[in-house]
Parts: sequence; C-alpha cells; structure tokens
Amino acid sequence: MTELRLCGHSHLAALMQGYRANPNPDVEIKFVPLSGAKYRASNFSKLEDAGVRFAPEIYDRNFQERTGDTHIDPKHLWGFCMGGYPLRLDSGRQWQNCRPSALPQEGKRPISLAQIDLINAADQKATKHFVRNLIDAGVRFFFIALPLPVRGFHETDTDADMQARAFVVNRGRAQFQAWLKDQGVDFIDVPDEIVVDGSYMNPDYMRLIKPNGAKDLNHGNEKYGALMIAKISKYVANQFAQET
Repeated sequence: MTELRLCGHSHLAALMQGYRANPNPDVEIKFVPLSGAKYRASNFSKLEDAGVRFAPEIYDRNFQERTGDTHIDPKHLWGFCMGGYPLRLDSGRQWQNCRPSALPQEGKRPISLAQIDLINAADQKATKHFVRNLIDAGVRFFFIALPLPVRGFHETDTDADMQARAFVVNRGRAQFQAWLKDQGVDFIDVPDEIVVDGSYMNPDYMRLIKPNGAKDLNHGNEKYGALMIAKISKYVANQFAQET
C-alpha cells in the first residue's frame, strides 16, 4: 500500500493540526516537518544514486529522524508544502513606497514587472531544482499551496499597499503553478471559499498570534489545515485510489 507523506516547513503545522482534529481521517498521512524555512539562494536538495536527499544539515537530520530514511523513498506518495510563495517580495514594507508598474500611482516608485519576475525566478530556482530532482528520481509527488496574503500584515498598509502586495504574490504564485503544470506536477491550491476578493485569505483561517504572543499573519490555523487536508484527501482518493 502506498503511504501518503506530507513534507515541508512551518506551514505543515496547520495541516498536522487539521488532520489530528479529525478522528476518522479519509487518508492515513505521515508528516515529515523539516524545520522553519529560511530564504536560500543555494540548492537545498541533491540527486544521488540512492535518490533525492536534502542538502542542509538540519533538513537532512530532521528528515532521517522522522522517516528512518536518508533519501525520499519513491514507493510512497509525497506532498510538499514549500516554495512557490514570493516571500522576499511580500514580507517587507516596500509596497508602501513602491508599486508594480501595472498598478501605477502618483508619488509611488514604479517597479517593472520584468524586475519582479526576475526576483521571483531567483527565489524559485532552488525549489525548481528540487522538483526536477524528484522527477528524475521517479518520485510521485504533488505540491501544496501556502496561505495567501492577509490584510493587516503591516498596520500602516493602505488598501492600495495591500493591492500591490496581493498583485505581486499572486503573480509569483501563478508563475510557479504554471511551471509545475509544464512539468506534469499537480498543485493543490487553497480552497476558494476562504479567499476574499480573489486575492486575500479570510483571517478566520489564519493563526494570527504565535505561541509567544507575537503577531502572525503568515500561517494557517487548525480550521485552515482541516480544509486543506480534506482537499488533499479528495485529490488522493481521485488520483491514487488503487494505491492508497
């Protein structure tokens, strides 16, 4: 029997919470958290004779502790919750002073779409390298979306600032998803019913506050995780019913 394994960074926590809240899950899932994600310009995976292995020591160590394997085992079905989100373009306050050239505004510095796309391409390079390694190793896998932007990330953001952020995020996400499709890789996006105005996350499905009391508008909560697990389970049932 194929086992479904979900692997990723901090966004995996919401999926774990949503899964554990269901006493009768439709699909048996093993979770493989790697660590909190940090932007890496260098590749985080390598293709070896035995298969795909994570390169950073902390990823490699956590992966081995949680799976008992050194390499991603092709006999399992994998879902990866990582990458494809333009974090560097989204997390700063630059969109209070700048605008994508497609959204011109008087007094705001225009940033060309070509420049935005180059930054996105640079940030996605290592993840795309990982995808190609998985394909070459014969791993069956899909990718899982990260939450969309939430209004109020910065308290001083105006509606126009938020529109700029959402434009940049959605452009980067769409480009990554289109690339995955070209590679024949499936992508499970956030459910339509929790998307506001086609661009933002409904805050009812976000964690909002970290365990230490700090504001958190990046991560989903248990309700978000439950909806995503339901969507993942439906996908697995439709695509891999005979193996799972």
